Amino acid sequence: MITVVESEYFYENERIALEDFVAIVEGTEGELVVKIKDDRASLKAYNKLLDELDKLNVEYIEETGE
Repeated sequence: MITVVESEYFYENERIALEDFVAIVEGTEGELVVKIKDDRASLKAYNKLLDELDKLNVEYIEETGE
């Protein structure tokens, strides 16, 4: 799961650059579905993540923060 908090990304409870997360996703073999949690995400940061996943043809599940 990747969490978008305002304009930052968190993966495995650590802040991560979008480019680094994309590299992890690209290196994954087999079927992959990314779970995205929106925790007060900025629209720009959230859409950048979706755009990158779409480019890689990676499925994702969106979860909104409470």
